Amino acid sequence: MPQIQRWLIMANGSYGADSEETKSWYRSQSKGFHKILCADGGTNHARRLDIRPDQIVGDMDSIDPIEQRFMEEQQVEFHLVPAEKDVTDTQLAMDIAARGDAGEIVIWGGAGDRLDHTLANLFSAVPYAKAGIGIRFDSPELTIHLVNHELILQGTPGDTVTVLSLLPEAKDVTLTDFYYPLKHATLDAFHPVGVSNLMTGETAHIQVGEGSLAVFHIKSIV
Repeated sequence: MPQIQRWLIMANGSYGADSEETKSWYRSQSKGFHKILCADGGTNHARRLDIRPDQIVGDMDSIDPIEQRFMEEQQVEFHLVPAEKDVTDTQLAMDIAARGDAGEIVIWGGAGDRLDHTLANLFSAVPYAKAGIGIRFDSPELTIHLVNHELILQGTPGDTVTVLSLLPEAKDVTLTDFYYPLKHATLDAFHPVGVSNLMTGETAHIQVGEGSLAVFHIKSIV
């Protein structure tokens, strides 16, 4: 079977503490991607982490001009778009990855201080997840998985996990190896009973028969 293409998107949200431990985590996680895309100001973070992207997409309203010139000198490919548009730069990057046959998309800086951007990124990623692309928002402290069928979660006993429906309802939801298990339950987006569950082992199993879930895995802070 052909190997799944893994694409990394570096958005312009929060990357956590500006520490050597945090930088080391990102650098160690940057290996093994088929392509690395920066969404506009995500380029600033790429430079800070010494990561060279393959492509940069956006209207260039948040990229540092010095970093833009550096990437141009490095002959990095740019996808320039108008500032007035109906999609975000991160959405454009996801679309490029999907059209490039990505089987998995990992997004850094897609969640953080701007709640509106975080929600927009999560909801705009749902169609790609439903199309069969693995979607994961990742950082040293938090991983958000989008789940349409099942997920085997790796972690540590006692890790906090929140499971929310991204649609009005998620049906036939089963949570195994959690402190609060569920079996063939319906999760209502407007009655979020899946907040602050706990893993009871090093792995936990999440299944959904119909709908889309956001699984928030809160990890130990670097």
